[in-house]
Amino acid sequence: MTLEALAYRRIPQARVQVFDWPVVRVPDGFRGGPVLTEEADAPLRHTRRRRPIDQFRPDETYEETLPGQYVYAGPVYGHFGHFMAEFVHRIIPARLRGLRFPLLFVSTQGFNPHPTYGEFPEVMKEALAFLEVRPQDVTVVNRNTVVEVLHVVEAGSDLVGGPKPGYVEALAAFCGPKLDARHGATARPRKLYVSRSALPPQGIVLGETWFEQHLERAGFTVFRPEEWRFTPQLDHYRKAEAVVFPEGSACHGTELLGAGAMGHSVILPRRTGPEAANLQRVVEPRSRAFTMLAGCTDYLGSAAAQKGTGLPLAHLGVSWLNLDATVAAFRAHGLAELTGVTLRDYTAAAEADFQRYLAFLSRPGGPFDAGHARTLAEAFEARMAAGLVAGS
Repeated sequence: MTLEALAYRRIPQARVQVFDWPVVRVPDGFRGGPVLTEEADAPLRHTRRRRPIDQFRPDETYEETLPGQYVYAGPVYGHFGHFMAEFVHRIIPARLRGLRFPLLFVSTQGFNPHPTYGEFPEVMKEALAFLEVRPQDVTVVNRNTVVEVLHVVEAGSDLVGGPKPGYVEALAAFCGPKLDARHGATARPRKLYVSRSALPPQGIVLGETWFEQHLERAGFTVFRPEEWRFTPQLDHYRKAEAVVFPEGSACHGTELLGAGAMGHSVILPRRTGPEAANLQRVVEPRSRAFTMLAGCTDYLGSAAAQKGTGLPLAHLGVSWLNLDATVAAFRAHGLAELTGVTLRDYTAAAEADFQRYLAFLSRPGGPFDAGHARTLAEAFEARMAAGLVAGS
């Protein structure tokens, strides 16, 4: 697959601004990168939902010059989900165009934790190595720089918009054989539940650890991606007959898998907004079958607030598992029978998780908001009471 429909531009004397820290922030993130202001350059910029969201600082000076030709790769950023969703998808389109020049990554000002390849996060290095990017292929810009020639290729996928036509087919042709060569003879579990239970207790489905125990009895393997290196993660996902992803960043661990690489992929939503549907655009094109377990959880609220605005941070909130609906959905889709689960046991597990959640969020320096916490506690107590009555 050639991906020739993706936009491309060769830019002599390209102006490149270092990014403001943090790169990803609301509402004014992605301030920096190659200065592209022409309307025709919109697909080449940093996009979400196919629309540019980056910004450029006016009246900047450019302290450095960089001779030679480079391919723009994107910002350096240490968050796994954002790196996989937003910062890795220019590389294969550029290579398929025959652009074998070094990759240009752009660091940050104000705070710069990744000034050279040596300081890149390990998962970022592993993903780059999987894409056949060697350390000597990487150049990092740490100051505003004029680059002699910069090749900018449109990313094959963006956040919310998902993969563009031909991209997952190109990934299949490139990545599938590489995974076969590394892990082809390695057996993996048949059914995976991609757990969040070992992460900090925020952005959680209450009672997840309790639920995982029942899934294990039903033949699932509880898979914690943070405990695995990069390519074994991909190999687990592609070899499983069924993979259940709670809504979250782990879904982005599939971003370098190609069309139809996975079997039956399932997303368990945590919130009522568009987040699960956005992740569906990532997972479904890489799967031979897909299911969204809508109605299996209810979002209760968040005890965390955004600094400055006081708005609740929904991604740090908690959700209630609708046990009857979940059991019915797992059975209907041939995932597991889940016998022996009781609502009374679930409510006890949910209460313990809720107290753990409040204790973690209210630690000194955290984003805890007492008003939001009271509202959340009322919603939680109402669900607990309803659960205890139904389970009596």
